[in-house]
Amino acid sequence: MAFSRDGGTLVSDYQSVSGGDANSSDVLDPGSLLFWDVAARKLRFVQPLNVSMGAENLVFSPDGAMVAASVGPPTNDVRLFRTATGNALVQTLGGNGGTITGLAYGDDGHTVVVSDWTDLHFWDTATLTKRNTVTIPEAPPAKGRQHDGATAKPGNRTIGLFAQSPDGHTVATTNSQNTIALWHLG
Repeated sequence: MAFSRDGGTLVSDYQSVSGGDANSSDVLDPGSLLFWDVAARKLRFVQPLNVSMGAENLVFSPDGAMVAASVGPPTNDVRLFRTATGNALVQTLGGNGGTITGLAYGDDGHTVVVSDWTDLHFWDTATLTKRNTVTIPEAPPAKGRQHDGATAKPGNRTIGLFAQSPDGHTVATTNSQNTIALWHLG
């Protein structure tokens, strides 16, 4: 689930809803996105994802106008939706490599960052094109040293989760060894 920054809209997928109500449980297909009006406590609309497992990650754009949703196998893609209507802007941002482990919207309002197990993919939502892919090195250098434009703390190559700094210049990644790596993106 995710709240818009103003707190007025909540988006969830079908698997996130427990209990439900008579109005929503009869019309929902597994793998649907639900857009809720928080103040009215009402379901505004439902957007089918046409995948069995629903959304794995949900994130609002800084202005709250868009929602990015990542879905898992077999497509492993990101879909963008207009918050006001629930309509899809684009079917997919594909070519992310593999299983999506994280998703973030940049503060610039038009960058979506997608992580898989080894890469960070930077997408421009205005042009719907991939700007860049940053591959995490096999063995990050010793603390504070530079490698391929990234400053890292010790860790390994996998990305379990990530967070992007507000200025967009630093990304923190975690892995299965409970290690946090910091990457300076320039």
